[in-house]
Amino acid sequence: MDSQKYIYNLKNSWKEYFDIFENYNMQGENLPIYAKSFVRNERYIATKKSVIDAYENHEHCIVKSKDEITNSDDIINFTNFLKSLSEKIVIPDDEHMSTIINGIYISNKGFSDEAIKICKKFKCHKTFLFGLKGFCDVRLFLIDLAENKLYTNRDGKAMKSFYQSILEKSK
Repeated sequence: MDSQKYIYNLKNSWKEYFDIFENYNMQGENLPIYAKSFVRNERYIATKKSVIDAYENHEHCIVKSKDEITNSDDIINFTNFLKSLSEKIVIPDDEHMSTIINGIYISNKGFSDEAIKICKKFKCHKTFLFGLKGFCDVRLFLIDLAENKLYTNRDGKAMKSFYQSILEKSK
């Protein structure tokens, strides 16, 4: 199996919920695929023009792939990139509730032990104005196509079964 097949299956499972961009350049990083979702919920009285309150949820999926063994430096650079995105793409306001950034790193040849340790320990959580303007969490997923394994940080465990099912589909 190769990363192109995994990315194809990933794209097909996202297409109903996300806006998908292929070969996307984000902040100087070339990404094979980038997906984003925006959900806005409102409560109103009588007409939709009389909004009582509203909240917004954003989700971004950043995919990076490599054909060689991925080492700790690659993962450190990727996590630093994800942290910088949490400062650049999040626009906290009164209606912002949450932004989730999913960093998916796909390797055709596997990950070094140190890279896996970095993944498992990675954490990035930000609140804006003590949570009144929402929060941002970064989830990290390492997809090892050589061994058919998936590694994630603590925040990513909520979505682990989703990415694992795509891994099983891609065999």
